[in-house]
Amino acid sequence: MAAIAGKDGSAKIGANTIAEVTSWSMDLSTDMLDSTSLGDDWREYIPGLNGATANVEVKWDLPNDTNGQTALQNAMLNGTPVTLNLYVNGSNYYSGSAYISNLNVETPVEDKVSATFDAQYSGAVTYN
Repeated sequence: MAAIAGKDGSAKIGANTIAEVTSWSMDLSTDMLDSTSLGDDWREYIPGLNGATANVEVKWDLPNDTNGQTALQNAMLNGTPVTLNLYVNGSNYYSGSAYISNLNVETPVEDKVSATFDAQYSGAVTYN
């Protein structure tokens, strides 16, 4: 099996590429519900609800990236969802409707300005 280079990944809002992405990560999870009964010696679980969160790290380009970074910031400020597509390569990606839950901007004196957008998916996430 061949490895996939991270350099071929990207992040998009719908069809619009988010500029200056340096990395993204996603956490897919399933709640595990305890179904253990009295008399059992071992815990038993069944799967419950699925969920997903993500974060996208960027080099700050907010004034210029109107369809990417600015759109993410506006979605957070207005409480509106975006279709967040996270590409692992040129053709395979995770997709779903997400709310931007946090924006962290860092301005270090000795380095470039960067930002991290945190997202909470709402509803199903697909892998294409």
